[in-house]
Amino acid sequence: MRIAKRNHVLALIAICAVTYFLGLATHGLTNWQEGQRALVAREMQQRGEWIVPTINGEPYLAKPPMIYWCQLVSARTRSLLGGAEEVTVFDLRLTVALAGLAGVIATYFVGRRLLTAGARASSEQIRHASRAAFWAAAMLATGFLYVRSSRIGEIDILIVPFVVLAIGAVFTAWRSHMDRGRTHYVAVAAAALLACAAVLAKGPPALVCIACGAYGGIAAWSIFAREAGPGAYTRAMACLRAYGRTHPIAVLGLPLLAMWAWLRSVESRVGADAVAAAIDQQASENLRLFVLESPLKNLEAMSYGVGLGSIAALIAIVWLVRDRPKLWAGAWMILAWVAVSFAAFSVMGKGVPRYLTPMWPGLALLGGMWIASLEVRASAGPRVTRAMTVAVALLAIGQGLWYGYARETWFGDRSPRAFVAELTSPVHLVNTSRLAALDLWDPRLDYYTGAHVQPYEDAGPRVGVAGVTSAPVAQLLEQLRRKGGSYTLLIRAAPHPTVGTDDGNPIDRLRSIGFVVEQIEIESAFTVDNRKTPIIAVRVRAPHDD
Repeated sequence: MRIAKRNHVLALIAICAVTYFLGLATHGLTNWQEGQRALVAREMQQRGEWIVPTINGEPYLAKPPMIYWCQLVSARTRSLLGGAEEVTVFDLRLTVALAGLAGVIATYFVGRRLLTAGARASSEQIRHASRAAFWAAAMLATGFLYVRSSRIGEIDILIVPFVVLAIGAVFTAWRSHMDRGRTHYVAVAAAALLACAAVLAKGPPALVCIACGAYGGIAAWSIFAREAGPGAYTRAMACLRAYGRTHPIAVLGLPLLAMWAWLRSVESRVGADAVAAAIDQQASENLRLFVLESPLKNLEAMSYGVGLGSIAALIAIVWLVRDRPKLWAGAWMILAWVAVSFAAFSVMGKGVPRYLTPMWPGLALLGGMWIASLEVRASAGPRVTRAMTVAVALLAIGQGLWYGYARETWFGDRSPRAFVAELTSPVHLVNTSRLAALDLWDPRLDYYTGAHVQPYEDAGPRVGVAGVTSAPVAQLLEQLRRKGGSYTLLIRAAPHPTVGTDDGNPIDRLRSIGFVVEQIEIESAFTVDNRKTPIIAVRVRAPHDD
């Protein structure tokens, strides 16, 4: 069994190495969220700041600081090995790739434990649980949305290993209660510390899957499993006794205390008003109750998010309903992890697929249960194993090559890296201190120019990011009339697609306002609005400079 475990772990590391680590920084910063994480980390490094994330020196408290800490540590480690100490895209991508790998390995080990039939499990049952956990982890490692999160520097992947291990720790404490009638204080403490890490990575929403999977699983077992005993009263008492041994108040409460401690530390530096404003903004943006489209969007994401795991999980649901196999305690945790988390995200969220990232391991484990059930059949087992091996290998190689190399070739215009490099080359004589944007602010532009690209407003929409203040474009015209000279302005080649305006394209609009406009020819492409709108650069000045 030890040899099989070692081989499984080596195989999973190989899958992740191909899928997540090829060409980490080949492609430039891809989206707004990724640009924000890179920009804030670089500014924290430049300011020597470890507590308060900032943009343009102003507090940016949308997310806790763990993802920035990871980038700072990565950069420091590279410098000790002889590289430059400046935080780069590589550090961000390495952070999420390592988090993705850790989530896959955690899923394997926790899955083995969840799917093992108690302390007296036979060697055959342990082998079956090991195969189910391996295929679950392999399908997770190559799942489409999980891979995307492990390749794009967004924050959600960072909480996955903490959530998985926390659920596993609660399960260990629960098993100690069921097998020996004791409280496993080490497991409870580990669960609380892991939950603290999850909260410091993304805030209180990180507790949703831990609460739903761990404690929802205990409740589900108490309600539906025969072992819980006869009668509603007996089952309720079984649930309460299990809660008494697994300490949900400590596991879920200590992380909130850790979040409070960080916010208090921030408050002592920037003031209570800034912290209160950030909390209100995050709550209004992310806590959306009863959005009708949310369940449908989440179902759509579940249908493909874990790739083969999504397909296997859907079949597993039919298999569980039809065949009603005996489910061990850990299987109830997996079911609650998926079902209760889905309900929670659908009721409280706005249907953003990446918010479901910490639920993907549970969905993969559900699919792994079904795959392992096929492998034990003498007639179908070898064919299933061969088919799964080929499919996982192809998905790993294909996605590794896509994110590592092909994406830059075919979708390089999603990143402003080449555009900014050409714009700021000596031939165009662009002064980055006089670089601005019209109806646009993108952290990636600030990151690659190394300066703040001041946003100006005309048709809108307004910029609503802490540390970034937009100004009317007429103010820029007045400044040029008073001080002379010119500005380089980044504008859309067509009107903003979500802002209704009949004022024509932005160049004509600038001329109608009073600017003298000269377009700068840039060969490199940069597009926004999901590749719908190209960005162009123009040099603007006031008419009296003629």
